[in-house]
Amino acid sequence: MRRGCASSHIFMKLLLHLSIQFCILFGISCSNSPTNTDENKLKTIWKKSTSIVDIPQSNLLLINEKALIYSGEQELLTAISPQTGELVWNSLIYDGRPLRADELLYSSKHNRIIGKHFNNIMIWDADNGILVKELSDSLNEISVSRSGLNSLFQDGIVYVGEQFYKPVNDIHVIDWNGNLKYSINIPWGTFSAQFDNEKFIIGQRNTVHGKLTQGRIRSFKSSNGVSLWSYQTDNGGFYSRIYIRNGIIYAGTKGNSPQSEVVALDAETG
Repeated sequence: MRRGCASSHIFMKLLLHLSIQFCILFGISCSNSPTNTDENKLKTIWKKSTSIVDIPQSNLLLINEKALIYSGEQELLTAISPQTGELVWNSLIYDGRPLRADELLYSSKHNRIIGKHFNNIMIWDADNGILVKELSDSLNEISVSRSGLNSLFQDGIVYVGEQFYKPVNDIHVIDWNGNLKYSINIPWGTFSAQFDNEKFIIGQRNTVHGKLTQGRIRSFKSSNGVSLWSYQTDNGGFYSRIYIRNGIIYAGTKGNSPQSEVVALDAETG
């Protein structure tokens, strides 16, 4: 009997040891007591249901702690509270169609929200959603890209023109009075425009064939559109937003080329 008891005791110790090792290996709690993770599970602060289903909508725009802006619900531009999710205001899109803008911009200087809608550019008061300006009379011949990544600067807006189904596209510079200052006709597709120190920088791509996509970053003087410098690569195109921090441009490529790259360029010289 003693031999059987000793064997059983050794077996139980071995089983306990293996159980502990199993728990350590797979990160499983071996205690019945609640863990810190159980006690401090992430809680949903608020949740808002919408009627956005398979219709165009913009990316979310967060204005400090004042409002979270989204579009696409019942042809509305909507602002809700970031703290509670409660409605702040609704603005009806004038023609009853969902807003055709992937990106909304916000000017803290003017307290305005800016977005495109088909061939028009719309500007709303950020406090109440009232449409204060529609830049259309002087822009009827201009097609602004829905998916272009645009930028604000001290005198107005730099907008990326439509890039599909044609070998070139335009950059449009518009002042805050709704006047077109100038347009630049640029070879290759432009996806991103950013402003920095009285110049704007654009990111472009050009698909040569199935195994080669080229990329280009160009700089222009914002007052008149004069070209300042250009950087070009065969390691993919600049499809995504470019960033400028402390005089340095950061950008990455993707596309059909065998390699891609991430670059940091001097914003003054390229």
